[in-house]
Amino acid sequence: ASEIVNLANFWDVKKLISAREEIITLSEKKQALYERAYKTLKAVRVLVDGTNREIRGCINIEKAEKAAGRLVGSLKLQKGTGCTKNVVVKSIGMKGRIKLDTLKKIAGTVIYVDDRYGASYCFLEILSDLLKYGGYEIFVSPDPLYYGMISDIYIPSAGLLITNDETENPYKTVNMDRFIDGEKLKGVKGTVKLSSKCAWQLIFDAERSFTEAGTYHFSLEKIYGGAMNFDALNEYTKLLTRNILCELQ
Repeated sequence: ASEIVNLANFWDVKKLISAREEIITLSEKKQALYERAYKTLKAVRVLVDGTNREIRGCINIEKAEKAAGRLVGSLKLQKGTGCTKNVVVKSIGMKGRIKLDTLKKIAGTVIYVDDRYGASYCFLEILSDLLKYGGYEIFVSPDPLYYGMISDIYIPSAGLLITNDETENPYKTVNMDRFIDGEKLKGVKGTVKLSSKCAWQLIFDAERSFTEAGTYHFSLEKIYGGAMNFDALNEYTKLLTRNILCELQ
């Protein structure tokens, strides 16, 4: 048996009709700000992609791979399933940029990848591949502002977090400058700095748009909440729950 739950049965339609113009106005403003924010983040992606290509061209990949291999070897990890899982600890939305410290809290040890130009994402990608193909179970956290590039690697069997997020008193620091060819960097340094500055200005603009959209969203919630008969909804929920439980017995 199936049943459709129609929440419209619990609305005070008269209240919604009286607030119709306000609802339309708030919804349109919210939508416009969301569109602006997402278009702005698309522009950020263009800048980030360009900067990433420039910096990767300056990285001594062989040197970085050897360093990553030594680091993995020094950790004396226990092999497991080789499974890689995504865990989201960073986001951007109506409350601005959010960064959870979940992984840092559960990690007994933190290794910080110090980075000035965005090279850490390449190093963390190398580490991720080494660990994955080495048979180690890991959790990776994508950076929403760098479109899925890994910013954190957590190894549960070792209680170890490797991150490019600035950390106080890390167990170890990996300085990305040692893998960058200084001569190659000279040719792109100005472009990289300008692109990074523009990207962050756009990110701040997107953040403002999301935050402002949030004010309209919560205003809409207040209107809808005031028009909802929650007592009747709660009673219906109890009845529905009892019926479901009876059918499962």
